[in-house]
Amino acid sequence: MSYAHMFYAVDPKRLRSLYGANDESFTQSVLADPPDGFESASCCDLSSEDALRRIVAGTAERDGEEHAATYGYVLKALCEHLTDGELLEGEVACVRDLPYDLRLPRSGAPIPIPVDEADFPEIGFLEADQVEAELAALDAPAGKPKKPPLKIRLLGWLIQKRLGVQLPSLRTPSAEELEEEVEEYRLALRGAADRGTGLVSFRH
Repeated sequence: MSYAHMFYAVDPKRLRSLYGANDESFTQSVLADPPDGFESASCCDLSSEDALRRIVAGTAERDGEEHAATYGYVLKALCEHLTDGELLEGEVACVRDLPYDLRLPRSGAPIPIPVDEADFPEIGFLEADQVEAELAALDAPAGKPKKPPLKIRLLGWLIQKRLGVQLPSLRTPSAEELEEEVEEYRLALRGAADRGTGLVSFRH
């Protein structure tokens, strides 16, 4: 299974305006026509509906990281709801692997929900006024290709030895692969810039 980003042209300010708004009409609009994957986001004794209600009530941040995945996928469902399921173009395996100083990989979630850095989905966002700066960062000279952390490489090496397979995510991408990834990320950023919105990303 390979992981990839899903990019939504959503203004993070819109998401923050929903957090703690106690907007029952918005909650009902989501529940009346739940986005794909909404129900399956439930886990660890926290239903998707409860997570949605805690986001709208502004109490999600009180929960522990054992509920992080549920909140992450419910946040993704909110982005689906706000965009009618439309994704921005751009197929990127992992933005943080690109050899540039990029904001998206270190931004986290746009609202205060529990986050587990070791679990999926990985979440990142850019405000509308940060999209052009991210595009400019892609025009800077590239640094050295990034390698996965040593701990991950060692774990991957053990898995590869055991299974006798090459895991693509544990090798350094070629120059051609990196160039393709950069252009795909640029495509997503341009899509957000053309719409005048920010961008919210989920990788899983």
